[in-house]
Amino acid sequence: MSSRRTIWTGPLQPTPESSVYTVRISFTPSGIPAVRVLAPKPRATAPHRYRNGDLCLYYPKDASWTPDQFIWRTIVPWTVSWLFFYELWLDTGKWLGPEAPHDFHKKAG
Repeated sequence: MSSRRTIWTGPLQPTPESSVYTVRISFTPSGIPAVRVLAPKPRATAPHRYRNGDLCLYYPKDASWTPDQFIWRTIVPWTVSWLFFYELWLDTGKWLGPEAPHDFHKKAG
């Protein structure tokens, strides 16, 4: 299997009234896609992003995405949804999109 990295950079617009965002999606055939909004940059406090600024689009433990799926059928629509809910968050201060539990601070028993 190839380890060649593929990178797509292009515009996405969640609604006709929305900003046009420049997004970069990079991935390897056996890896996890990395998605970043290049412009306009999301606020530093925007939720559902990893520490490096990449978008958190799905909960990896529920197998929503696997390397055998098409990026255009999964990651691209999920990115558009993230942008939509990001704009709502800007207006309301609340994330109104779907969320998964984050057990980062779960204590060992």
